[in-house]
Amino acid sequence: MSGGSYNYLHCKDPSEIRGALDDLQRMAERLTGLGYAPRAAAATERLLAVLRDDDPVSDAIADLADVWHAVEWTDSCDWSEDQLRAEVERYEARPQELANLDAVPTHLLEQLSAAWPNRKRVNLAHALYGAQVQGAPTEFPAIVEQGLAEQITHELRVQGRMLVTTTGPVWTRHRAEAGTHAELVTNPPAEPQPAEGPWQPGESASVYDVLTCRITGTSIPTLTQES
Repeated sequence: MSGGSYNYLHCKDPSEIRGALDDLQRMAERLTGLGYAPRAAAATERLLAVLRDDDPVSDAIADLADVWHAVEWTDSCDWSEDQLRAEVERYEARPQELANLDAVPTHLLEQLSAAWPNRKRVNLAHALYGAQVQGAPTEFPAIVEQGLAEQITHELRVQGRMLVTTTGPVWTRHRAEAGTHAELVTNPPAEPQPAEGPWQPGESASVYDVLTCRITGTSIPTLTQES
């Protein structure tokens, strides 16, 4: 199993994370040390302070899980620094709207705590040849990303589940020879393969490179709103 350098902090539910304050402190220090994750570092520090005050923390854990996951996988030598930076930059670019934990309805916190043990991982991937990007409008990668985001939401809704965290979209490139990797396009693997490297929309790619966009999510049974 990958990861482990922070004892799988991103997977812990609210009851477990209260016993992981040392790991959480190390995560906050690591994010601060990156130099390009000020909001993620500050939010992790706020959560640490909240935990020490014994306040509800479920919403903040879900909000930060992807950043923690990226740091842990990178420091465990499973991800590259580029993949870490991409995930952190997505967090840093979001509107600053971290939920006020005191305002989260109690019944939702209770439902979340009950649903968390039934969480599941879902992976979606879409692959194409570099030639398809070269001949497409500049916004084509964004269209692919939006399609995956809509697909993952739809599939979970059909299953009666909801998305609580996502990692991605993340692009990779498999340098391929002509005609040798059609299977990677028609049936892309859900997880990155050893031969793949990071790729960002806007970067060059040869016509036969296989470019894969992936979204990974954590889902739980859909919570219900009470009037």
